[in-house]
Amino acid sequence: MTKFTTGVKALDKLIGGIECGAITQFFGEFGSGKSILMHQLCVTVQLEHNLGGLNSFAIYIDNEGSFNPLKIEKIAKRFNVKDALKRIFIKRTWSFDDQLLSLKLTEEYINKYGVKLIIIDSVISHLRGEFPYQELLLLRQSLLKDFMNKLLDICSKYDVAGIITNQVLSITQDEKHWMLKPVGGNLINQYCKYIIKLGKFKDKRYAKIFDAPEDDTNYVFFEIKEDGIYDLSP
Repeated sequence: MTKFTTGVKALDKLIGGIECGAITQFFGEFGSGKSILMHQLCVTVQLEHNLGGLNSFAIYIDNEGSFNPLKIEKIAKRFNVKDALKRIFIKRTWSFDDQLLSLKLTEEYINKYGVKLIIIDSVISHLRGEFPYQELLLLRQSLLKDFMNKLLDICSKYDVAGIITNQVLSITQDEKHWMLKPVGGNLINQYCKYIIKLGKFKDKRYAKIFDAPEDDTNYVFFEIKEDGIYDLSP
């Protein structure tokens, strides 16, 4: 089983690092740390094997315009990775058709460069915008299923780590209680080996295994700085 580090010891302990051959989903509200974590993974996958990396390339399919080269440079400086941007293939997409085509084209880059990480940020944004009405839900779900099938097929075939970020829905449990769940529900979740909720608690950020019991083994705290995500200082 091939894995690489997130660059955060607590998060590595929580999920065992980022696993190749599988899909990992990170979901959360705006400002929870999804995009900065995706940038950090693009760098840590480039680390040498003895430092927890795979000395490999990454593909970043950017569906929301969140990729920031300056963030990569700051994170790369922290991890002492030179020319990190040269080993990240970035594709800004403008529609779901563009997103799906970009995913299909990743196989060429995997074969040519030995890519070990594919990031989809975020997986649902185009579909939510293009199919907003309830009567189009079945079509949206069908397209999403095709996309997830293709992503899992690529991950399994080439032993590549697939990472998706996702938006959230507020689900009311009763008059006083509600919870956040990833958009797409079980349709997306069934393809993901790991599902991690990122959130904010007062002035802290946390990562929690989705739908796991509320105990200390299922969540960790972290902090965000200009050069990436860190373990929470004592």
